[in-house]
Amino acid sequence: MSDLAQHTEWLSLIDISGPFLAEPVLKDAFPQGLEELDTQKRRTIRQAYDEWREAIDLADPDLAQIHEAWIDFVLRQALELDDDGKGDVFKTGAELPGAVSCEIAEYGVTLRPDYAVIDDQRAEGPLMLVCKYGPDTPLDRPLKGDGWATTPAERMVDLCRAVNVRLGLVTNGEQWMFIDAPVGAVTTFASWYARLWGQEPSTLRAFVNLLGVRRFFVDGSEQLPALLDESLKLQDEVTDALGEQVRRAVEVLIQSLDRADVDRNRALLANVEPAELYEAGLTVMMRIVFLLSAEERGLMLLGDERYEANYAVSTLRMQLRSETEEILERRFDAWSRLLAIFRVVYGGVDHEAMRLPALGGSLFDPDRFPFLEGRAKGTNWKTDPCAPLPIDNRTVLLLLEAVQLFQGRALSYRALDVEQIGYVYEGLLERTVVRTKEVTLDLDATKSAKKPWVGLDELDAARGKGNDAVLELLRERTGSSASRVHNDYAKNVDEADADRLLTACHGNQSLRDRITPYFHLLRIDSWGYPLVYPEGTFTVTTGTDRSESGTHYTPKSLTEAIVKETLEPVAYEGPAEGKPREEWKLKSPEALLDLKICDPAMGSGAFLVQVCRWLSERLVEAWRQSEAAGNAVTAEGVVVAKPNGHEPLRDDPEERLLTARRLIAERCLYGVDVNPLAVELAKLSIWLVTLAKGRPFGFLDHNFRAGDSLLGVHHLDQLLYLDMKPGTGSSKKLFAKEIDQAIETAITVRAGIRSRPIRDIRDVLAMAAMDEEARVKLELPGLIADALIGEVLTADGKNPNTAALSVEAGNAIAGQTDAVAAMKRRARVGLARDVADGKHIRRPFHWPLEFPEVFTGSRGGFDAMVGNPPFLGGQKITGAMGTVFREYLVEQLAGGTRGSADLVSYFFLTAFSLLAKDGLFGLLAVNTIAEGNTREIGLDRILAQGGVIVAAYPSEVWPGTANVVTSRVHLVKGDWRGARTLAGKPTSHISSYLGTSESWTPVRLKSNLRLC
Repeated sequence: MSDLAQHTEWLSLIDISGPFLAEPVLKDAFPQGLEELDTQKRRTIRQAYDEWREAIDLADPDLAQIHEAWIDFVLRQALELDDDGKGDVFKTGAELPGAVSCEIAEYGVTLRPDYAVIDDQRAEGPLMLVCKYGPDTPLDRPLKGDGWATTPAERMVDLCRAVNVRLGLVTNGEQWMFIDAPVGAVTTFASWYARLWGQEPSTLRAFVNLLGVRRFFVDGSEQLPALLDESLKLQDEVTDALGEQVRRAVEVLIQSLDRADVDRNRALLANVEPAELYEAGLTVMMRIVFLLSAEERGLMLLGDERYEANYAVSTLRMQLRSETEEILERRFDAWSRLLAIFRVVYGGVDHEAMRLPALGGSLFDPDRFPFLEGRAKGTNWKTDPCAPLPIDNRTVLLLLEAVQLFQGRALSYRALDVEQIGYVYEGLLERTVVRTKEVTLDLDATKSAKKPWVGLDELDAARGKGNDAVLELLRERTGSSASRVHNDYAKNVDEADADRLLTACHGNQSLRDRITPYFHLLRIDSWGYPLVYPEGTFTVTTGTDRSESGTHYTPKSLTEAIVKETLEPVAYEGPAEGKPREEWKLKSPEALLDLKICDPAMGSGAFLVQVCRWLSERLVEAWRQSEAAGNAVTAEGVVVAKPNGHEPLRDDPEERLLTARRLIAERCLYGVDVNPLAVELAKLSIWLVTLAKGRPFGFLDHNFRAGDSLLGVHHLDQLLYLDMKPGTGSSKKLFAKEIDQAIETAITVRAGIRSRPIRDIRDVLAMAAMDEEARVKLELPGLIADALIGEVLTADGKNPNTAALSVEAGNAIAGQTDAVAAMKRRARVGLARDVADGKHIRRPFHWPLEFPEVFTGSRGGFDAMVGNPPFLGGQKITGAMGTVFREYLVEQLAGGTRGSADLVSYFFLTAFSLLAKDGLFGLLAVNTIAEGNTREIGLDRILAQGGVIVAAYPSEVWPGTANVVTSRVHLVKGDWRGARTLAGKPTSHISSYLGTSESWTPVRLKSNLRLC
């Protein structure tokens, strides 16, 4: 077995979450392979483990002492941290200085390690902290007893970061969880299991080689932190590679769907838009990922014989892998099995042989993409028969392996972070499906190639100009060197390759002969066939929306930091008033559940996931405080004076935290994204962190919406006055009363959604019906708002004359259908103005209509906004989004102020305008947010309107692969008497330059007047 294969083996046998050690790094660190362990040592470890395990199984009265001895033995003897008993580099907690501890004031909890590996050559600074727990304590579940609903693993992360020690080890005797917690970067968790050390010796060797004493005292470049840092550099490549696997899988699925469409004379996908087809393919992959995660977390029926044999996704890959390629190509039952489990998840099963409650959710809705089941649009999954498509088992195996394997190693979805899943899938949002207008060749291009395909007619035209023209066209499209293109173009095509090409050309020999000269420049699919798309074929290609808008996925290290700093003044009384932390007072459960937190460009929901986590921990603590005051908390999270027959909230910390997460997700989280598929991905992310066994998906459709956050009615008066800048001289329209009434009705209905507990799928269906009722009530006001924005765009972003629109709107509200049709035309023409061919019509987002309860009454906006809005240099906005959109930004958001401002500055302006009084935002921006026109149009205007920057982190290098320097900005809309920090250090003032200085805007000196 090769050294690399040895690493693959043991890595596949431990649970890993986060950017752990990369195999190339391990190969360099251990060029001869992992060091073998002494036979006697292995035998002694096995005997000690068996004694410990027997004491647990027999409930030995001396279990506590045996447990202590076992952990002590592993640390001191197996890892050789103190095999001579001198304690030179291994100290117990009592021997450590008091500074190696962390007080969590709000919970009255003090964290300190039980042991530490110390550097006896450098003032005995800790190198790794160790905490031990009882044998019945799960390391990944919240602890009981102190009210702080966090896991042992999470506590170690907090301790490591508080005392600036990067490495930690947590154990309950069976599970040995290594933790890498670098400040400002993603945390890694890697768990070894002692029961495997005897069965799989390579895991024990890896454990000792990596965490043993020698690894701490080798050259710095070979110590664990250095190896982890080197691996981190490769992590983005790994994630990109995993994303590429999924992209290829989606591509293969769409090719299969296209072949099925051809077999049915193009009737199957006749009414399906290309973009919808891509959304369907990506949704299938998202469904598979969700099921893998849910099954590994014990939320499905894994373990049930019938489920595992006939439904489970986790077992299907190995069942298919046991068949030969020939059999896989000729069987089609696996696709039907996937469709069956998708239906099971959505609709549930109630049979004496197997019961599973319905989860519902748009992700698994069979009627969302009925063509996946061979049904026509408009058919019903409950009543209309389906004809599963002839997608062979080999294709299904590829789909499964794309998400379950990386470099031959199985991925653990129980250990995989939601953010990592989001990272992979968010990268796929910029792709789409198009129908080819001519025979198109998919080229084997470099990553830098912007258009890695070419039409056969283009090549024929170039050929007419000579060989050099052909080679130049291929060089441009592939992004490859001229020599590589020339060599591949000159290669001969053997008989086997010619046969594969003929298959790709659907048996058309004439077409095969035209393409043959370019064979070695074509991309090869997963089955070894060149990718050739005949005319009218569906093909996956790079879209433009997300790449053009400068969208970047935000790593967890940044979402954690931004969310915590933004929400503390919102969740606690005291930070804004400048009180010391020990005097902060957590708000009541009712007040916490009434908070409204929004991400205006949510992507896959990374920020909202972190808001859900952080705020739910505060809610659990608030419940505890209410109970301490003599109140009770019901199973639905409601605080009551006495239970009075209400089912009480159980004491189990994990269940409490999950209940809190579901409530926070359904009541407090709001998100918007211009890409509807991103909205679905964000919902998936939230479902993954809130799913509870026996409970359906939480209802999120009312608060997770698609639309352009910048384009639309931002304040209700704009709609009531039909004026983007209502003020002196303008008056409410006659129909304003009807709009107010519609909004009041919608608010009442949406309040019913918020207050309804979710016990089973019937509650979700009732909430969906209520949401639809609210949308219908606001449909006509929304159409009027669309028409108003259409008029603004028609007027090149300026305030239009709305007299004609006012008449139409009044007639439409009076019930005249022709007026409704006229407004639809008016809106469509305006919203489509200056939209490039192939792009969707603009989709405005009218904030007071989408989220009416947020903007009416005393609230008047969101309590907080967080996010990473798109970055796009001012010079690129017009080219990417059109001149009309650029003029809209200038006239309507920047008050007519012109300048080459980055797109992010307009998001800052919008976020500030949508905040309630004393609300805060925490947003990421490029560092130009504090420079030139971007500063003048963004932060300068915000500060002039009463905004106060309370914290800023200027010019931080982006932790990912994007070549940008960012600035984090935390800003309040109102008074602020609390602390202010600049780059983490206290300061009395922060200017729009994200420094302590006031304006440096140049002014002309009086003494220089008339001198030139």
